[in-house]
Amino acid sequence: MRPQIRASERSFSIASSATEALGGKVLELVGGDETFVPPFLRLLIDTDTATLKALLDAFHASNWDAAATASHRITGSLRMLDEARLIDLMSRFEAAIRAREIDDARSHLPRIVESFGHLLALLQKLFDSAAHP
Repeated sequence: MRPQIRASERSFSIASSATEALGGKVLELVGGDETFVPPFLRLLIDTDTATLKALLDAFHASNWDAAATASHRITGSLRMLDEARLIDLMSRFEAAIRAREIDDARSHLPRIVESFGHLLALLQKLFDSAAHP
């Protein structure tokens, strides 16, 4: 189901339960002003997508400090969105990298890519609905 945001109702009308809490959090982060939802989501999606790419590039290049920094940035974004499960996963990943426990860190990568990719897809659905009600 595609989530729908109807600005005329002055609140999100979200058809998908998977995005309901996320949509509410986004609305809270923009102070309840729906006009700020699309630009906020665009900035968040673009920044987080670029940071995930930087994390993966750094990890594959064995640039552990850069990978840890990118991981830390993503965790900050997740904290803003109250994504506790992903915060825990990213925190464990970052700790493993900083401790140079690379095999442990590597074991987290598939779940990070899948889970964070899913979150980015949900944010994109919210953006699509908000930008084109």
